[in-house]
Amino acid sequence: MAMHLELNQVIAEKNSFISHYARNKSECIATFPPLIDKLLGLGLIDALNEFLTGNEYQELLVECSWDLIIVGLSNMTQENADLNHQNLQIRSMLLHKVIELSNPKESFIALLERLESDPQVHPNKFILIVKLLSKVLYKMEEKCLKFYRTANSQLLKSFKAIDMQSFTDSFEAKDNSTNIPLLYKITEELINYTLPVEQLLNGKIDIRGLITWNQFSLDDIIDFKLHLLNYPLAEVSILQENEKTSYYLLAEKLMVSITKIDKDGTKILYDNLKSIYLHGKSNAKDIVPSVSYACFSYLIFVCHICIDSVPWIYSYSHRLYFNLRHIKSLLKSSTTNTIDKGLDLCQILLNPIVSSTLPHEITSYIGFRDNAQNLLSIMTYCEHEAIRKKSYKTFQSYVNKCKDREKYLLIRSLLTKNDHPGIIELLILNLKDGIRRALNDSNVYFIGKNELLETIKIILRIKDDINVINEANRLLAGLNFVKFLLLRDCIRDNQTGIWDSIAYLKDHVFEPLRKELRISHTNLEIDLQSLQKGNSDNLPIDGNDIVMQLSPEERIQFFRSGMLSIELINSILVNVEEIINTTLKEIQENS
Repeated sequence: MAMHLELNQVIAEKNSFISHYARNKSECIATFPPLIDKLLGLGLIDALNEFLTGNEYQELLVECSWDLIIVGLSNMTQENADLNHQNLQIRSMLLHKVIELSNPKESFIALLERLESDPQVHPNKFILIVKLLSKVLYKMEEKCLKFYRTANSQLLKSFKAIDMQSFTDSFEAKDNSTNIPLLYKITEELINYTLPVEQLLNGKIDIRGLITWNQFSLDDIIDFKLHLLNYPLAEVSILQENEKTSYYLLAEKLMVSITKIDKDGTKILYDNLKSIYLHGKSNAKDIVPSVSYACFSYLIFVCHICIDSVPWIYSYSHRLYFNLRHIKSLLKSSTTNTIDKGLDLCQILLNPIVSSTLPHEITSYIGFRDNAQNLLSIMTYCEHEAIRKKSYKTFQSYVNKCKDREKYLLIRSLLTKNDHPGIIELLILNLKDGIRRALNDSNVYFIGKNELLETIKIILRIKDDINVINEANRLLAGLNFVKFLLLRDCIRDNQTGIWDSIAYLKDHVFEPLRKELRISHTNLEIDLQSLQKGNSDNLPIDGNDIVMQLSPEERIQFFRSGMLSIELINSILVNVEEIINTTLKEIQENS
């Protein structure tokens, strides 16, 4: 009843306005925008159409254009439940008519002002503004070049600020009217937004002296589209189990539009982190993110989109080399989909390279070693098991492509940067594999003589504040590595030089380690006895804060487990020394 009454009141107000407007137009200008706002709120499309289609009201629409743009874009918020498809259609109809009649410069400024005033714009409002801006740019013709760049940074800023709750279920929130993912729809509109400028610069309008300005504007278009590769395309799934997702088509459309402007994709691949001065930009925030170029590379080499834009004259190793920075940008991301793209790009560039053939110029490059570390970090810290396993597989392929000597140097470098027990064991396994091959094949050059002592020092380093329980796996792996060398490398051959290092190992590795084991075991015994007597207060937990949260029974189990670990390390240490003493004794007896 109340709703019906309100409808009648607004219709009566509309009829009164029409009568008054016929008698005195100037007095109606101030009351026209509020009336339109009421018509929009109630969804009175027929009443609104009277003003949009009637010739006598065209001047009024132009006169009130700024206020009508504000009215048309108001109340479009996340909290507004009435923002349905019909409501959007009515607003769109009004705004498109206003834009069609009004001064394009004034319309452009009004639209941009509406965008800037909303720190977290509604997705549908953003889509509508992008469409309207594109229409305004069409109207401006050659003048659009001056306004195009003005809107770019604000559009990207507002796009990233959209409430991510709108894109639940991995960006797949749907527009109820079209059943298309909202993120997809917004990105598609942003791609289309550049079309007016592209058509102008493709020769639609011929202006003398426009060539230099054209190239400047073409770079702006490419940069804008590259930003869309950084977000959202780097963060969504483009390929899923080798099947194309809906975003594949969007990526293809974007890549085709980029390579249509700049047919040489190699130039874009090399343009990672363009200089501010190259573009004459004064603000670092305008620089295209490195992930944009990385995603461009991913789409070419992994998805084979616009792959013809990259000449196939480069060797496989060079292709890997100039993509190392792109792989790094993807692997350093905190987003799972972006990391996954980095792993795919890395693996697909490694696949055609023959094992043990990568030249020194590539493997000694800091970017190559950084990516190896990035792969290890993903194995250690990534929450998703599938990504960790994929990173492990890629890392093994990465290492296997190195020549024997370079493989050793890479592993040794990584040993100095990692202290995770599992990673240490993985690196030592690769080290053993190379040594095994070198000892069995004289043509394999893995390490130089006596270099292994430095590597053993790295693995079995005894720090001042060492926690033997936490470091147990590393120490076990290190001692087993020494044992492996002693057993595999005969003292008479001594190819690795391990037998020349015995004196040093005894004095500077084994003895300090034995001392730490003895101290740690004694401390654990004391702690265990105190616990068993019921005295659990003020126990020195030796840096294991998590133990403070355990029950007394769990603490007893923890200390017993620690003592067993120490005893196991000690038994391996004794075994290693027995091997050394037995071998040296045999040599003395036979000499």
